[in-house]
Amino acid sequence: MKTVVYLAFLVLLLLPGAGFGQPDYAYLFPVRVNGYWGFIDTTGKVVIPPKFLNAGDFSEGFAPVRIGGRYGYINTKGKLQIKAKYEYAESFLDGLGKVWLSGKPFFVDKKGKLTYDDRFLEIDGFRDGEQRAIVTLRYYRSGFNPQGKKGLIDRDGNLILDTLFSSILRISENRYLCTYFYQDSTIRIAFEKGDYTSYRDYSAVCILDGNGKVIVPTGIFYIARSSYPGFARVNLIRDSTNTERYIDSDGNILEKPNLNYPQLIGSKNDLDERLKNHITRSCDNHGYISYFNRIGRSIWRESAPVFFIFPPQKLNTDHLLYYLFYTINKITDSNSTFPKDSISLVIQPNNTGSLKYRLEPPYRTFKGYFVNNTKDSITYSKPYFGLEAKDKDGIWRDLIYRPRITCGTGSDGIQHLAPLEYFEFDIPDFEGEFETELRLAVGINKMYYSKPVKTRINPSQFWREPIESKTSVVLPYPDYKR
Repeated sequence: MKTVVYLAFLVLLLLPGAGFGQPDYAYLFPVRVNGYWGFIDTTGKVVIPPKFLNAGDFSEGFAPVRIGGRYGYINTKGKLQIKAKYEYAESFLDGLGKVWLSGKPFFVDKKGKLTYDDRFLEIDGFRDGEQRAIVTLRYYRSGFNPQGKKGLIDRDGNLILDTLFSSILRISENRYLCTYFYQDSTIRIAFEKGDYTSYRDYSAVCILDGNGKVIVPTGIFYIARSSYPGFARVNLIRDSTNTERYIDSDGNILEKPNLNYPQLIGSKNDLDERLKNHITRSCDNHGYISYFNRIGRSIWRESAPVFFIFPPQKLNTDHLLYYLFYTINKITDSNSTFPKDSISLVIQPNNTGSLKYRLEPPYRTFKGYFVNNTKDSITYSKPYFGLEAKDKDGIWRDLIYRPRITCGTGSDGIQHLAPLEYFEFDIPDFEGEFETELRLAVGINKMYYSKPVKTRINPSQFWREPIESKTSVVLPYPDYKR
């Protein structure tokens, strides 16, 4: 009898997914077909048909999906488990999903309950069972770069480490490299100009644990540059060579740190399942998604979309636009409808044209024109091209992503718009959650605004940074007050 029970136990262990510590759900992967998202299994079989406008990775049995202008969570059967009511959502991690409402982050549990009230502008999620998350309470401007007041919270949203810091870098589960705000204005100005001579005498960097206990006090490091799993990169006050050094979570200097650390996202069970199946995802230069199994064989490759069979649609998006498409043209028609002897900015319907970006379907557009219908050239530098819409409070807000100003953007030169020349803009005709007004804004020596047109947009179009923003075109801020 004991032998029979023992053999039955061995058979149970050998069954797929029956081992201890394995997830009790199938691991699925998001795929895109003609602009819609669904999910495949580890063999490449479609198990959840492509029907969502966007989708994230499955984690802990849930995946974020976009239905209309809002995000919710589905289970592995494709059934909506948490209602689609969030402006954006990320995959679950250690029992919590990160969601946004009114542009602010929250966490929800697997029943869809928010874990705390609205308090923070940004939250870095809880990772691998950690009990602390880095938060940003508010911003202040330092030179060109906005800096946040950062602290630590627990899983109930309680502030554990007060927002006294301009930077908090996680070194390990219970170690944080913290930089205090610069209280001395002379030192701060010197630091922003790159003069570290005086700054070296003032240390604002320390290492704290998750409860605020000092592990390494100030007076040793003067710049905290970045952190990695288990170590960080800093500069030492007493180092005359000003050489960057690596330190561990206790502040000890490392001569040869291991930089070959895995960068995997998901809970421990999800990573175990992903590594067991050895499914990898890649994206080529054209944006096509592919999946490969453990022997390198492709189980899925995205096919070229067949948008040509569809008429152009309105653009239903959930993030800021990368930029406005425009060209400079010459007025050649003497019967032009542009106002005579004036500078004008107008939006007109575009019944024949459409735009297409990467793998998105072609979408309908308006045409925008900034026209110099005068006898004089317009000389300008750092032009501002904006596309603005009214939010639900009736406030005009920009829909174009504008990263921090950096060197080498090529926007500082003097430019000219000659007589009878005009900027021609392709403006998306949006489809979204609520009806509003859209206008074109151009800043050339002063601000010009077009007459508004009706449109519909999603709330996340006001604040969500584009996924590809790190490689997108850098647009300058205007020099003048709006």
